[in-house]
Amino acid sequence: MSVNLMPISPLYKQTLKGCVLVIIASFIFSCDQSGDGKSSEIYDGIQVAPATLNEEVEAFNAIIDIVKTTGHEPNFLMVPANVQEVKALKQNNIRYLAYNPEFTRKLYPLSENKDWLAIAKVSQEIGYHLSMHEMTGGTHSRDDVLEADEYTGYVLYCLGATPQEVQGAITQLTINSDNVERPALNVRLNAVMKGFSDAEEIQEDHKQSPPEETSYVNIVEPVSEEPAKS
Repeated sequence: MSVNLMPISPLYKQTLKGCVLVIIASFIFSCDQSGDGKSSEIYDGIQVAPATLNEEVEAFNAIIDIVKTTGHEPNFLMVPANVQEVKALKQNNIRYLAYNPEFTRKLYPLSENKDWLAIAKVSQEIGYHLSMHEMTGGTHSRDDVLEADEYTGYVLYCLGATPQEVQGAITQLTINSDNVERPALNVRLNAVMKGFSDAEEIQEDHKQSPPEETSYVNIVEPVSEEPAKS
């Protein structure tokens, strides 16, 4: 799996900074593309769609929360678009996560809305980006799908899904897929559960590891006890 998964822990300042920068860039892109009231194409047949500020904020928060589970910074722009649900795209070396605001509403707030199928769909598309897949022609190879499946399993574990909930979500995801070349259900389930198990193992190792000792540096010059020379 080419996505370097990190221990389940609080985000570092660098990750937070990266998330903020991507959110700002996404807002600027969306405003620039649709500010004249006309939809602009970002990919073959896929155009920027109008969305309220509240819808964009909710979508960004939910998507960022998913990315944060693996300690990564998003490497894509989030754009409301005329897609059915959510789709990873790459055009002119720019990565996009095109989303339908009606769909991403199912995710927010992520701490309360545990729609595992919706979370799995978004995680899958994010996995394509974080694994640096090329997505030539807007399609995914068999290996790409399985790699993104592992990422999805990792995310679902981090967000509290049970093995049964994971299997149910992936079963629905696979049955509803319009790509007949995708791997069989049992193969995808194995990949997802591998990611799920990896996350579980990393968290257990993290729990058992002793906390790192904090070292302090004395930056105060020692006071001389010798009497001052007159």
